[in-house]
Parts: sequence; C-alpha cells; structure tokens
Amino acid sequence: KRLNALLADARVNMRVTRERGLGRIEWTVDPSASLAEAIRSAVAVNAAHIVSEFGFDRLRVCGADPCADVFLDVSKRGEQRFCGPRCATRVRVAAHRARQ
Repeated sequence: KRLNALLADARVNMRVTRERGLGRIEWTVDPSASLAEAIRSAVAVNAAHIVSEFGFDRLRVCGADPCADVFLDVSKRGEQRFCGPRCATRVRVAAHRARQ
C-alpha cells in the first residue's frame, strides 16, 4: 500500500528502451519537482525495482530500537534482522548486559 502510494505521487519521467533484446526501464526525476519530491520519487522508484527483483519479504525494517532504517535482506536464508553490524552489536550487548 505505502509503496503504491509513493509511486502514485512520484514525479518521474519513464520510458522503456531495448538493450541486447531485453526491455530496460529508464527514468529521471521531473526537473520541476522540489528537492523533497525528487527524493521521495527516487526512493519510490528504486524500492519498486528492489521489490520486483527480490520480493516484498526481503525488504525489512531494522529490528534494533530505536533504528528504523529500511534494508534489503541479502542473506542466503532470509533471516537478517538488522540493517548492519552496528545495530546488531548494540542489541547483543544490551541483551548480554540484561543477563548480568
């Protein structure tokens, strides 16, 4: 729902080209868009590409509190919980201290 809403408001110019017999989508942000609109539009289009390639279930929100970063889970088994090592370490250290 959220991604479709972002895409509906995206200020982009898109076209399909052919490269080596395959279709390729090219896009640019509308030059009349404000900076905020341009950023939202670029995020929406890139998120759509990621979802179409890897699926919705691989697009995740970091499990570390208070981090709310969105990341692509590229692990083999699809079990990545944190956006990076810093958040993972912070959660593990907090759990260790809570056990002490």
